[in-house]
Amino acid sequence: MQIQEIVSLVTEKTGVSSAILFTKTKKDEIVNARHMVAYIARKYGHSVSGIARSFAENGYECIHTNIVYAVKRGSHKYKTIPYFKSIVKSITND
Repeated sequence: MQIQEIVSLVTEKTGVSSAILFTKTKKDEIVNARHMVAYIARKYGHSVSGIARSFAENGYECIHTNIVYAVKRGSHKYKTIPYFKSIVKSITND
């Protein structure tokens, strides 16, 4: 699954538009959606640098460590937040 497909699915399931997803806001629902995209992209084998590049193409400038952190947080949220887990499962068909 390509990163843009993941973005489309996450925005559809969370109700966060892609225009807002890639802004520097720290609102929980938007941060969760960004973490979801990074976590799912990594799960599908995309490289950290590829994910960062995709985020940058969408207007969200970040570096390698930002993506590593987002994936780590996504993994933690997957284990601890039922809402987060259910959306990820519905996208990845786990």
